[in-house]
Formats: sequence, structure tokens, C-alpha cells
Amino acid sequence: MLAVMEHAVLTRAGGSDPPRILRLVGHPVRWRLLQELVRSDRAVAELTELLEAPQSLLSYHLGQLRAGELVSMRLRSMNHL
Repeated sequence: MLAVMEHAVLTRAGGSDPPRILRLVGHPVRWRLLQELVRSDRAVAELTELLEAPQSLLSYHLGQLRAGELVSMRLRSMNHL
């Protein structure tokens, strides 16, 4: 027998809409971004090559994931010789 355990992410007060986390990870582009970011930290330029998608599209979806607190951003310094 299977049962869904009560979890704060899955429960919410009323309504028939799915929880926000499911809407966030349910989008194909965001799902692919999460798959890549679980493997390793990536720069946006790397993600555009891996996903073969425009930078503007990925930046939008990364912003959605950041707003949902599923990913975080860290600045990478450039070393100049």
C-alpha cells in the first residue's frame, strides 16, 4: 500500500491548484536546468550550450527557480593574467 506523507511543500490551505514547487519543477526547461545543476554548479553560458537554448530563456527560468528558492546564484570572479 502506498500513501503520501504529509509534507509542508505538498500541503496548502484550500484550492485545487498544485503547490508552487510542482509548477516550478514541472516545466520542461526548468526540469532540465535542475538536472544539470544537481550534477554540478554551472555558469549561464555553460547551460546555454548544454541545453541548446537562448540565454534570455534560461535566465528567465533560472529567475523563476531562484524566486522559488530551488537554486541560488553565486558570482564567479574572472582571473585576468
